[in-house]
Amino acid sequence: MGTIRLVSTMPPRSHLPAALITTRFLVRPTTAMQALQRELGDTFMFNLAGVSPTVMVSHPDDVKTVFTAPHEDMPTVSSSSSLGLLLGPDSVLILNGPKHLRERRLISPSFRGERLRPWGPLIDDLTHSQIDRWQPGQEITLQEEMQAITFDTILAIVFGMKDAARQDALREVVVDLTKRATSGPRSMLDLVLAARGRLAGPMERLRKAMDEVVYAEIADHRGHSDLESRSDMMSMLMVARDEDGSAMTDQELRDELVTLLLVGHETTATSLAWGAERLLRTPDALQRLKHELAEGEDGGAAYVDATVNEILRDRPVVPLIGRELRAPLTLGGYEIPAGQTVNVNIWLANHRADTYPEPFRFHPDRFLGKRPETYGWIPFGGGIRRCLGASFAEMEMRHVIRALYSRVEMSLPDPSPERPVLRAVTLAPQHGARVRIEAIKERPEPVVEAAEPAAAA
Repeated sequence: MGTIRLVSTMPPRSHLPAALITTRFLVRPTTAMQALQRELGDTFMFNLAGVSPTVMVSHPDDVKTVFTAPHEDMPTVSSSSSLGLLLGPDSVLILNGPKHLRERRLISPSFRGERLRPWGPLIDDLTHSQIDRWQPGQEITLQEEMQAITFDTILAIVFGMKDAARQDALREVVVDLTKRATSGPRSMLDLVLAARGRLAGPMERLRKAMDEVVYAEIADHRGHSDLESRSDMMSMLMVARDEDGSAMTDQELRDELVTLLLVGHETTATSLAWGAERLLRTPDALQRLKHELAEGEDGGAAYVDATVNEILRDRPVVPLIGRELRAPLTLGGYEIPAGQTVNVNIWLANHRADTYPEPFRFHPDRFLGKRPETYGWIPFGGGIRRCLGASFAEMEMRHVIRALYSRVEMSLPDPSPERPVLRAVTLAPQHGARVRIEAIKERPEPVVEAAEPAAAA
């Protein structure tokens, strides 16, 4: 007779007090997660003070199991989180079930490569314009500088916004919202209040101010008859129809636009800031990138792609993806019951030595001629809930990286690496990637397509 394998009910958990684990996680989140993995293995219980214990997984087999499970059995925990108070109940990040699938079908065509490609020159111009504001000898916080680029990119590509007064009003609100949501004790208070179903007074006022601008822009778009020929995403979403011919409501549009605005610009800017922090501390990778940009085939496209992949692997901005089981699931040899929350740990999955030799070394060459692992490289999640804006973010990163490292020489004022710190639900550089500008080259002349030769008379 064959050997019968006994399956334990639940994974192990640390004997440390939840309060101590929570403190370690808040102060040094990545170090805390790595320590628990070393102690307990790839599948373990993660218990924070005041929060129900969650199952943490990072092995590619378990990641695949979670991402390929029937979506009705694995709703996102975001649907019951405080995010909904800001993003709205119809955000694709919040929705589950058929409504979520409908929203994805309506939105996804706007993010296809052929729709995004024409926006490259605009991103180049926005990046060069930001660089033109810098001076040699100046110290800057690169995360803030990148936010300016990614925000203006969203305004142009997603909103198609041309009204300068509205642009300024929306920029001011979003900057205030972002600072409040990512600034230490104040953001913790906001999260506590949000968990109780309400936004703090200042957050509520900022949300209303943002909505006023967004709804005004929606109303303006509704008044135009040429939406079919427009290339901005708001216009595309307005003309999109599902199987029964129905369109998105103003509320649905608002929630998806706000999601793209708040989540899209912040995460991409943080990835670009991390890229500078990693490259400047890895001179061989930085010099290879500059060489490929100057002399490489197709403007160094292959190495730029590899660099983007390595930034997103080594410094994923979102560390965890949560699901709530509605049916039992076997993960790591444990039978996890329905009702249990499971978190795919992106940080741990992206730093596995059996997937990536020297996982804590920043080494873009590992992706040259090699595609990222489907379930071992998951900065955008996976499965039916994989980030819709992944292609958009990667394209934007490629264009900014080309412009930035072709023109600017930077150095680090602090020799110590910036450690990852929690800013709301993201991992950001501790000091926002502080750099010193050493030299700036002139902006390159725009490439002008050669005209077709005139036909002979």
